[in-house]
Amino acid sequence: MDLPACLGNFLRSQRCRIKPEDVGLVRSPESRRVPGLRREEVARLAGISPDYYARVEQGRAPRVSGSVLDRLARVLMLDGAGRAHFYWLARRGSAAPAGGGLHQIASSLSTLPVVVLNRGHDVVEWNPAGQALFAWHLLSSSDGTGRPHTRAEARPNLSRMLFLDPRTRALFGEWHTEAAWNVTLLRRAAEQEPQDPGLTGLVAELTAESPEFAELWQHPAKRAAAHPDADAPTWFTHPSVGPMRLNRALLEPGDASGTWALLFSAEPGSPSQRALDALLAELPTDTGCGPDDAPESPCGGKLSR
Repeated sequence: MDLPACLGNFLRSQRCRIKPEDVGLVRSPESRRVPGLRREEVARLAGISPDYYARVEQGRAPRVSGSVLDRLARVLMLDGAGRAHFYWLARRGSAAPAGGGLHQIASSLSTLPVVVLNRGHDVVEWNPAGQALFAWHLLSSSDGTGRPHTRAEARPNLSRMLFLDPRTRALFGEWHTEAAWNVTLLRRAAEQEPQDPGLTGLVAELTAESPEFAELWQHPAKRAAAHPDADAPTWFTHPSVGPMRLNRALLEPGDASGTWALLFSAEPGSPSQRALDALLAELPTDTGCGPDDAPESPCGGKLSR
């Protein structure tokens, strides 16, 4: 796959679909040689030089910063899945460990919640927006800085949160639908890796402690009855900003790492987008994904019930 060419084709296709008036530009009376935005217009709207944007579009920019990618994504009006694909193309050319592209997406995207998980649904990475959405109650660290916790031991397990933590249960407006989807994914992972001790231990724990998990795990028909459509939105009832209807994209890197990611976005201009913006506005100033020597969460790995 020629990734620089794919990036260039993607950017050209996106700027060609946007009318100048869509981004507040006055259409000039003379004829335009391109159906959408010119390179120079995209560069000006994104606050970068035309020469630099041309190098990005031609795949000649060695390393594009996350802030520039964010600005280009806004100018090109990319939705959640479009942003994820754009970041994947922009970052894929650099050397990275297995699943590393997902980590780069999580650390680079600042306006969309992203959660990176392993096959056992342990959170291995999340950006500040992702933590604020799923685990707002862990945003305050024990040292009083307000930074999100980033140590592996401090990151929870999404399935355990969903079935054993009442705060997470109350977060989902359609909990039974979310529970069925979660068990379906966990069952698929267990079938692919039947000897994984982390997976077998998690399933045993949830089967013993959650009758609802045990019922869904043992009866495929009940999972299928509650399972959502692939493109169905997810309803959240967040304690800080209220209800949100978010679109969900599931991203898998295509390697053997077992990592995958959930990325959430709202329809532009919708009440859900305003609620998501309000959630982002509540984040502490220092919310970067820090090193592994960040202070450990007082909650530890297993959330209190």
